[in-house]
Amino acid sequence: MGLVRSYRDLTVWRKSMDLAVGIYGLTRGFPAEERYGLTAQMRRAASSIAANIAEGWARRTTGEFVQALSVARGSLAELETFPHLTARLEMIDEKQAAGALDSCAEIHKMLNALAKSLGVAPDGPAGAGGRGKGRRQSRRRLPRRQARPPNPQPLIPNPFRAAFYAARINATPRTLSPAGIKRQMREPSPVTLTTPRKT
Repeated sequence: MGLVRSYRDLTVWRKSMDLAVGIYGLTRGFPAEERYGLTAQMRRAASSIAANIAEGWARRTTGEFVQALSVARGSLAELETFPHLTARLEMIDEKQAAGALDSCAEIHKMLNALAKSLGVAPDGPAGAGGRGKGRRQSRRRLPRRQARPPNPQPLIPNPFRAAFYAARINATPRTLSPAGIKRQMREPSPVTLTTPRKT
């Protein structure tokens, strides 16, 4: 194949373009009622093969290229169904169906060979990029979530604050229990208001 400088240098891309042109010509003879049915479906699937190969090449990473090739294989498998269906509906003859299926089979082999050269299983699941090394290399292991720190220790009353509150109620700090100190800290001492005497 020589040096590949662009996706246009890939033989599988050129073959996919030829297939898309052939499908467009084949569907021109379909009934007008299938304009938004089989005609649109076949053309969309055929054009998607070459488009996904070009998109994957432009991504410039092996993992994304492999993913695009897998999507192209899915579109090719979708397209392979329609020659069988349209032949049974007598919209095309057996010769036309055989020609389209032969082109699909050739492109399928070429896509598998290209994926295998990138280190991916030839017939991996569509849309998943196969199970080879190329797909695994494109995925990064996320860091494990750190464990939450333990609950903080309960608040220990400040001995100076405890002594301050104890002095206000004329008590010795050593005679107060921890529960009493906490209660005093939560409950402020009452304030007595005095009215000035009239002179």
